[in-house]
Amino acid sequence: MINVHHKAILCVGKSINQLLSLEKLLSENFGQEYVIEMAENSSEAMDIITTLCDINIETSVLITDYMVGDMNGLELIHTIKRKHQSIKMILMANKMDIDVAQKIINHSVVYNIIKKPWDEDILIQLVKDACHQYDTDIELSGLMSRLRLSEQQKSLILESISESIIYVNLDYEIQWKNSVADRDLLIWKASGLCYKEIYGLKENCPDCPMDQVLATKKPYKFERKFEDDTYKLIRYFPVFDQVNQPIGMVLTLLDITDQKRAEGMSASLLEMSKHINVSESVIEMYKKAHMYLKKYFELRLMCIAGEDFDASYIEFYGEGEKSFDQKQIETLLKSLRNIIKKNRNEDYIIMNNNMGSVVAYPMNDKIMLVVIKDWIEANEVALKYINTIAEQVKSGITKINNTKKIMYQAKHDTNTSLYNREFFIEQLKAGLNNQREIMSPQNRSIALIDLNYFKEVNDNYSHIVGDDVLREIGHRLKSSVRDGDVVARMGGDEFAILFLNHDRREIVKFVKRLQKEIAKPIMVGDVSITVSSSIGIVDNISKYRDFNVLLKEADQAMYEAKKDKSGSGRYIFYEKSIQKKVERHNNIELSLKSADFDDEMGLLFQPIINLKTMGIIGFEGFLRWHSINGSDYSPKEFIPIADESDEILEIGHMVMKIALKAVKHIKKETGKGCFISVNLTTKELMNEKHIAGLKKSIVDNGIHSNEIQIDITDRFKSNQIGLISKNINELKDFGVHVNLDDFGTGSASLVILNKMDINEIKIDASYIRKIRFEPDAYKMVKTMINLAKSMEISVTAEGVEKKEELDMLIELGCDYAQGYYFSKPVTLDEAVELRKQSVSLYGIRS
Repeated sequence: MINVHHKAILCVGKSINQLLSLEKLLSENFGQEYVIEMAENSSEAMDIITTLCDINIETSVLITDYMVGDMNGLELIHTIKRKHQSIKMILMANKMDIDVAQKIINHSVVYNIIKKPWDEDILIQLVKDACHQYDTDIELSGLMSRLRLSEQQKSLILESISESIIYVNLDYEIQWKNSVADRDLLIWKASGLCYKEIYGLKENCPDCPMDQVLATKKPYKFERKFEDDTYKLIRYFPVFDQVNQPIGMVLTLLDITDQKRAEGMSASLLEMSKHINVSESVIEMYKKAHMYLKKYFELRLMCIAGEDFDASYIEFYGEGEKSFDQKQIETLLKSLRNIIKKNRNEDYIIMNNNMGSVVAYPMNDKIMLVVIKDWIEANEVALKYINTIAEQVKSGITKINNTKKIMYQAKHDTNTSLYNREFFIEQLKAGLNNQREIMSPQNRSIALIDLNYFKEVNDNYSHIVGDDVLREIGHRLKSSVRDGDVVARMGGDEFAILFLNHDRREIVKFVKRLQKEIAKPIMVGDVSITVSSSIGIVDNISKYRDFNVLLKEADQAMYEAKKDKSGSGRYIFYEKSIQKKVERHNNIELSLKSADFDDEMGLLFQPIINLKTMGIIGFEGFLRWHSINGSDYSPKEFIPIADESDEILEIGHMVMKIALKAVKHIKKETGKGCFISVNLTTKELMNEKHIAGLKKSIVDNGIHSNEIQIDITDRFKSNQIGLISKNINELKDFGVHVNLDDFGTGSASLVILNKMDINEIKIDASYIRKIRFEPDAYKMVKTMINLAKSMEISVTAEGVEKKEELDMLIELGCDYAQGYYFSKPVTLDEAVELRKQSVSLYGIRS
C-alpha cells in the first residue's frame, strides 16, 4: 500500500482564477491525505510530476483543462501516460469539447471528463473515485506480479482490496474472487460463468469485451446499471502467461451509485430550473418540486401552509395511501410556529421525530414542509439537494408574484387600486365589439364621475391629503358597484363605471345612492373633508361604433352636470341638445383664454334703494362681456367657466379696479358718497393672495373700505368654510361690508349665517316674484326678514319689479331693495345722473 501522505493531485490550467478555485476546493476535501499542486502549462506540469517522483511522492490524479497553452489537454495526457500509466486523468471541457474527449475515454487514456462550469459535489465525488481507482490499480499491479505466490498469499491480497475482484478464464468461468464480490454480487458458488453470476444472463453477453481486451492487450471499462438500481464501474484487465499468451481476465467492479445519484440530482435541478423559468402556476411548481423530491427520497409528505399555520394548507403525497392524517399535520405545523418565529434569519429548520426528517422552509408568505422517512440531517448531499429545490421554488414563486404584480400594475391605478384608464378602455372596446358581434342582450352603459372642487383640497391641504381622499372615494365606488361592473380611475379626480346590465331606472337609483355615498365626510387625520360629484351618463352604448365618441359624449354630459354650483352634485344623461351647449362652453372657454379683459369687459350699475328714505345709497356692479368676436356672454355662462381656472382671479382683479374707479367718479361728479357692491366667487374667497390684493387696491385708490361691499353666495362646501370665514373676517376687520347674496336658494345659507360674521342678507329674486301670489313665498320672505332682524343683520330684496312687491316689503320691514322697478343696470354716466336726482339725504350705510 502506498503511504497516503506520499500522494499528490495535480491541476493544470491557464486560468489563474480557475486554479485558485480548484486548489481551495481540493485542499478542503483532500488536503489531509494529498499534496495539492497547480501548474499553468504542460511543461510546468511535467516538471512537477518529475520533481514529486524524485521525492517519492506519486501523482495519483491529474486534472487538466482542455486547452493549456502550449498543447491541449489531450496531448498533455498522452505525453504523461507514456511515462506514468497509473495516473488517473480527469479532463475538464466545455460543451464544445465534450464530443472530442468522449471519443478517447473508452481507450483508457482519460479516466473521466467533467463539464465546465463544474458541480462541486460531482467533481469531489469524481476525484474520490479516481483516487480510489489509482490505489486499486496499484494494488492490482502488485497482485499481477505476485500471481505465482501461494494460494494463501493470493487470498490475503484479494481480501485486502475493498473493490470487487473476479478472475475469469477464457471460457468465462470464474476462477477466484474476493469476499467483496460475494457480498456485492451474491456470488456464492465456488465457480460459475461470469455472465450468469454477475449479470444474471443465460448466454454470454453479446457485447462482451473479452476478445477486444485480449486482442488489444489494453484495459477496458464501462458503466452498468443493475436491477437493484445500483451503478457499477466495470473494468477488464487482460492476464497473460509467461510466454505472453492470454489466459483470462481480471474484472473489478466499483460501486459508483453515489456519483450517478449526484449526477442525476444535478440534472434534475437543471430541469427544475428550466421549469421555473416558464412556469406561470405556483401549484404546478409545487407539484414539480414534489416529483423531483420523490424521485430521490422516500418522501412521506410535502406540505404548503400559510405562515399563520392555520388549518388551510395544501398536501402533496406520493403513491398509495396518505401517511398522516390532518390532525398530525396540524400538530406538526403548530410545533414549528415558535421555532420559525425565533429563527427568522435561518434559511430552513430541520428536526427529527417519529415521522422522519422534517425540514421547513419559509417562503415569502408561505411555509414549505418536507417530511422524509430516513433521517438526512448528516447527509450533506441530500440536504443540499432539498435546499436547492426549495430555493428554486422560492425563486419561482417570487418570479410569478413579480409577474402578477407587473400585470396588476399594468391594469390598476397605483393610488386607488381601481382599474386604470387603459384597462377601462380595453373593456369598453370589448363591450362594443361583443354587442355588435353576438347581439348581446346585455344593456351596457357608462358613467363618468368628476369630483367637484377637488383642486381646492390639494391646494388647501396638500396632495398627500388629496391622495387619501381619492383612495377613500375609490373604496366607496368599488364597494357600491355590482359584480361584473367595471370601475376605474381615469386620471386626476375623474372616475368611470362600465355598467354590465342595468336599465335606466336602475342606473338612476344607483347614481343617487352613489352621490350620497361620495358626499359623506372623509376624515384625514383630524381634518373632515367633503366632496361632491358630477356624473355624466350614456345609457345603452350598443349604438356606438367608436369608443372615443362614446367617452366624449359621456364627458360632455359630465361637464353639463358640473354647471350646477350648488355643491350637492348632479347627474345628467347625455342628449343631443347637450352638444350645442358643449360647443358654446368650448367657444366661451377659448374666448376667455384670448380675451383682453380690460377692453372687452365692464360693469353696469343697478341702484340700491333705502326703503325708509327711498333714496339711492349705492349700486351693485353687474359684469358684462362683449367679446371682440362680436358675441355677448352672460355672467351666468362665463363666470362658472372662468372659475374652473385661475382666469377668474384676473377677472376679479379687473372688476375691483372698475368698481373703485366708479366710486371715485360718482363722488367727484355728485359730491355725494355711495358704495358699490361686487360679487366674489368661492375661488377668490379661498385665495389669500387675492384677498390681500383687494385690500391693497382699496388703499392705493384712496377709497374708504366701507365704500366697497362684497357679495358672496353659500355655494361652497363645509370643508371650505374655515378658510373662507378667515378671509371674510379679515375683510370685515379692514372695514369691508360683506353680504350673503341669493339668500334662500342654497342649502347652506343658515350654516353660513351661523359660521360667518355677515353684515347683510340679499333675498333672492325668485322669492320676491312670488310674494304677491303665493302665501308660502310671503311667509318665507317674512321669516327671512325676521331672522335677520333677530341677528341684527340688514336685509336687501333683489329683483323688485312691481309696486305691490315694494309695498309688501316695506310692510314686512325690509331695509333695502333693488330691481327693475327702480332701474335696470345702467352705465357709469347714467349712474351719476341717477345719484344726482336722488330726493333723499344720501349717506353711506354703516
